Amino acid sequence: MDSSELAGTNDALGGGNATRKSRISYYYDEDFSVFQFSEAHPMKPLRVKMTDTLIKEYDLHRRMESIGVDQAYINNVDLSTFHSDDYVDCLKHITVD
Repeated sequence: MDSSELAGTNDALGGGNATRKSRISYYYDEDFSVFQFSEAHPMKPLRVKMTDTLIKEYDLHRRMESIGVDQAYINNVDLSTFHSDDYVDCLKHITVD
């Protein structure tokens, strides 16, 4: 494949890198900042809270798409496409308590 063939190649999100307008969505719930999956898991409560604080302090949330996720969507989405079965099972059975 030469460089002229690469120029028209679409990326994984369906658009050419040079022409696709980026869209960013951000979902945060206060409960994220109190739950820790495990010591080894990278999603730490402090890290989640710091990320949310930085996003708001820099007004980045104003440049992101605001989305609401309803229960029907959550029940039908296939999270195992991107996550391990153990992690998906954890999400299905997690409670704040």
